[in-house]
Amino acid sequence: MEFWESNYRVPDGFSFEDDCLFGLDKEGGPLQVTTTPIMATAFSRTVDNAAWNLITKFMDRDGRTHKVNIPASDLLGGGLSAIRQLVDRGLGLCPGMEKQLVFFLQCSHPSTRLLRITNSGWVDGLNVFVLPNRVFGQSLGEKISYEPEQNSKTAQSIRSEGSLKDWQTDVASVAKGNPVLVFCILSALTGPLLKVLGLDGGGFHIYGHSSRGKTTALQVAASVWGGGCDPAIDSAHSFAQRWNTSANGLEAIAAVHSDLLIALDELGTYNGADLGIDIYTMAGGQGKATLTSSRKMREIRTWRGNILSTGEKSMRQAIEENGQTAKAGQLLRIIDLQVENVLEAPPAGITAAEFANQLKKACSTRYGTAGPAFVETLVEYMEWDPRQTTETLRDHLEKCANELTSEDARPEQARAFRRFAALQVAGELAIDFGVLPLQTEDVHQAVFLVRDLWLGEHRTIDDTGRALQKLQNFLIRNHSSLPSTRDAEARASNAKAFRNPQNSWFLFTDEQLSAATGGGNVKDVVRELRQKNLLAVHETGRLKVKQKLASAGGQWARFYAVTGDILSAELGSEDPETEKSEAVELTSIEEPWELE
Repeated sequence: MEFWESNYRVPDGFSFEDDCLFGLDKEGGPLQVTTTPIMATAFSRTVDNAAWNLITKFMDRDGRTHKVNIPASDLLGGGLSAIRQLVDRGLGLCPGMEKQLVFFLQCSHPSTRLLRITNSGWVDGLNVFVLPNRVFGQSLGEKISYEPEQNSKTAQSIRSEGSLKDWQTDVASVAKGNPVLVFCILSALTGPLLKVLGLDGGGFHIYGHSSRGKTTALQVAASVWGGGCDPAIDSAHSFAQRWNTSANGLEAIAAVHSDLLIALDELGTYNGADLGIDIYTMAGGQGKATLTSSRKMREIRTWRGNILSTGEKSMRQAIEENGQTAKAGQLLRIIDLQVENVLEAPPAGITAAEFANQLKKACSTRYGTAGPAFVETLVEYMEWDPRQTTETLRDHLEKCANELTSEDARPEQARAFRRFAALQVAGELAIDFGVLPLQTEDVHQAVFLVRDLWLGEHRTIDDTGRALQKLQNFLIRNHSSLPSTRDAEARASNAKAFRNPQNSWFLFTDEQLSAATGGGNVKDVVRELRQKNLLAVHETGRLKVKQKLASAGGQWARFYAVTGDILSAELGSEDPETEKSEAVELTSIEEPWELE
């Protein structure tokens, strides 16, 4: 390939001889700067006309061509940060010529202007969808430059092999009759619709016993957009990745896979500091502020996260085993689905194991065509009448969500039902677009199956209800060992709680109750205890009782008094109307209640 571009203009005072860059010394004589060729080909900027980069092209010492995007600010203050990027990639720089090279780059003024996109997916303000090797839609005459983070280990996995017909025949068609596999394909196709449908980031987590086809299912989903090989075998080329990476690594994967699919295998390999926070981050679509190697503030990563995860443990288990509390918001962002038989209907004549191997091989050789084909038609669909098309799709989403919503659904579960509905919208569109070689009934079967799996295990995921269950479990384990209020050695600072044997009460300060409920909201927990007839009170308008504390010299102290009935109470009721009996009161209560 020809290295030099026909319209390239060498800055004044510089020249090339035998492809080596020369400048001028103090006497005006030739001064060799590099031993390999280098040129500046374009300026790029972000959508908001900021963060300008100089795009450089050069050869390394082995004759390989590289392109490096240098932030304009890296050329200031001596430009050593820019020089390091070039030299580390093999540019031949003559000794002591750093300043000359920086001056050459500063004097370069290429006429080409590019719109720089660092993420895959939709470009803000434009009906344009970007993949590493392709741009869909009209960019108003401005050329798009896809510039992911340097050294991104997953950008190269967004590629294709084989034809769409190959993928349809060897992957999608054989998924028919296996609703979990169909669900995984639908999950992968949902990514480009998040923005169009006005949905927040989030996704699903498939869990169950090992060797049941979960990783194979993830490979099927990954093959929609890129390399479908097993991430445990060939992580460098697999679109799916494993959970065993840092929080920063998860953010980098999410940014590259924005509006596509964030496919993560084996939750059990997670070794980060706080899974709950990482879930919020992945679904929320914005990373943390960090510094570059040169101590400059790095541009904050943003993305739209469409997540599909697998593991032997549920997301809730994984969070709570790390000593954290699984919040309802986390469990609604990444929805747990317990699946014990992913490959339930192998093709005739082969076993489930043989079916898995067949799928793995197909996903490793037929991939990366369905997603781009879906996006290409979707962009054309949106160009017809963006506003009307968006309204039509969102109306259909709400219709599907209403059909999927169970009669006893709680208000906070609406987010989950709309996420299930998005799967249905994606599947029906993919069939209409000619991308998915299945029937509408196959899509509906898959969507209703996963919805029912979720409802069967998560009829309610209320934070307060979970906090009450933690409190009950805490008392079942510890009630016999709690110190009495008459124990002179037991202080509130070193006791988990107190007991009053005379009344069979368990007594908690605010701090003790928060700890016993796993960090639950004390106000909400206390109100729920009162509503369930599990809180003792004896003063008008107060939710705490007075008790003498021996370790405080017999002085009176106030506690929340949880009755002994909690040890055998049924705490799983879905209908709060059935549990509105009054609290245990020693006097009639008519005044409003106040928390202290």
